[in-house]
Amino acid sequence: MLEAEGALEKLGRGAHLSGREVTELQRLFRDNSDDEVFSRTLLDDLGAAGTI
Repeated sequence: MLEAEGALEKLGRGAHLSGREVTELQRLFRDNSDDEVFSRTLLDDLGAAGTI
């Protein structure tokens, strides 16, 4: 989860992710797609500004 938060925070600052970071973020989303706690935590951390 910390990897996802770090990558999304980086994107929120307007920075670009490396190919490795994108691949890792995709893997985290895939591996946790059925994890409601992961999804809720991610959405809560993004807030409204990050989801619209």
